[in-house]
Amino acid sequence: MPIDVNTGGPPGSLQTQLVDLRGYATIPFATFLQALKTVGPPLVLQLENGGNNDLAAKQATEVVIAGPTGAFSISGFVGGVNGRRIHLLNYSGQAMSVLNQTDSLAGNQIDTLTGADLVFAGNCSVVFVYYNIVPVASVGVVGLWVVESSSP
Repeated sequence: MPIDVNTGGPPGSLQTQLVDLRGYATIPFATFLQALKTVGPPLVLQLENGGNNDLAAKQATEVVIAGPTGAFSISGFVGGVNGRRIHLLNYSGQAMSVLNQTDSLAGNQIDTLTGADLVFAGNCSVVFVYYNIVPVASVGVVGLWVVESSSP
C-alpha cells in the first residue's frame, strides 16, 4: 500500500511522491491528487424494477445502482468510447440480470461473452469495457460493452 513521503522538497511540493512499501517511487503525489479529482464520486443511477435500457452513465467510471425494489435488468449504456470502463455496483439487494445483446440500441448493447444473460441473485459488481468491434456497412463501426469481470 502506498505511503506519502517527502523526497527532499518542501511539503506539498511536486517532489512529494507516493512510495510503495519497498521504497520505490511511483507517481508524484500531486498527480495522484489530481487523478482523485478527475475520477470523482460514483454516479448513482436510479433504476426501476424490470427493464432498464440505454442507461446514461455520463462520464462516470464508478456507478452505483439505487431504486429497484424488485428484480431488474440492464441491457446497455450510452456514451461508449473505445476502451472506456464502467464499474457497476448493485448494492440494492435485488436480483439483477445483465442482458446479452438485446433491448438497448445497437452500439449501446452488452455482450456477456456467454451467449446468454447473466443473472445475479442480489448484491454484485460488474465491470464493463467498451470495444469498437462490429463493422456495419451503413453506419461504420458499431461497438459493444463487454463484461470484463463480475462478482459474485
